[in-house]
Amino acid sequence: MLYFLKMIKNIAQIRYGLNAKVTPDGSIPILQLRDFDEYENFLPIQLSKISKNQVREKDRLKSGDVLFAAKGSRRFSYVWDNELPVAVASSTFFVISIKIKTVIPEYLAWYLQSNEATRYFDKYFKEGTIKSINKKVFEMLEIKIPSIAKQKQIVRLNELFHKELILLDQLKSEKEKLIRNL
Repeated sequence: MLYFLKMIKNIAQIRYGLNAKVTPDGSIPILQLRDFDEYENFLPIQLSKISKNQVREKDRLKSGDVLFAAKGSRRFSYVWDNELPVAVASSTFFVISIKIKTVIPEYLAWYLQSNEATRYFDKYFKEGTIKSINKKVFEMLEIKIPSIAKQKQIVRLNELFHKELILLDQLKSEKEKLIRNL
């Protein structure tokens, strides 16, 4: 497979999510790890909120931004698709905005969870009270960039894989119910 190799800092703008205090009277949702299930699906059920005056325009998530969980025990990525009119990411995430047209967000999200990226992160993952990945280390990650057509194939295969995982879990659950009710 033919591909280009580029550091993520050369293809995207990377920023920290917002470090803001949640308030009971807040109106802007702030995404946290708990807002995603084990399949990396966004669950807008009980979102924490912050006040408007804590949010600048550049903090708002835009369609196509990739969220990468850089802190905590769960490491995953998610492509924001304006699921809410206004939202920001918490400081648990890096927010990645792609600057070039030769990379699609879904491919970058997949790549950030690939075995190759995982090995890289594991080398530099800081153990402490909270596991984390340093932004400078993250920016140095090299991304393999195949053609757009190949990226779309990989993304589609990944989507099917995730659907299969969900269906297998549902099947397992139904079998357990059946067995317990015999």
